[in-house]
This record gives sequence, structure tokens and C-alpha cells, in this order.
Amino acid sequence: MKSVNIRGDSDWSIDIKATTTVDVSKIPKPEHVYYETSTKSVSFNVVNYLLGLVANIELENNDGTWRPHAQF
Repeated sequence: MKSVNIRGDSDWSIDIKATTTVDVSKIPKPEHVYYETSTKSVSFNVVNYLLGLVANIELENNDGTWRPHAQF
């Protein structure tokens, strides 16, 4: 990490390696997914999971492959 502001630039911080302790295989799938056509917004609901979740939205192409959505 490095800081840049009106007082100048800092030196780079020392590299560290970090690993999450969350078992990704245990992250639940959403119970409900909603797409609101008038606002073009997506929301989802996960029941009984203590951690906050963020969705990575992908769209399916005509050939069956997937692409990331332009906005998250």
C-alpha cells in the first residue's frame, strides 16, 4: 500500500500475505433473486448467514458462456 496526498507520497508498505478463513463451499446460495425491470436493479436474499455478502452478477451469452455484468 502507498499513500499519495497533498503532502506527498509515502514509501510502499511491507508486503504481507493474507488468507480468509471462510470456507467458500459453505457460502449459501440466495433464497430469492429479484430483477426490477423498471430500475434495472437486482437484489437477493440469503437466510441465516452471519456475514455480509456481495453478488457478482454475470450474464449468459447466446452460446451458453457467461460474461461479467458492466455494473455491480
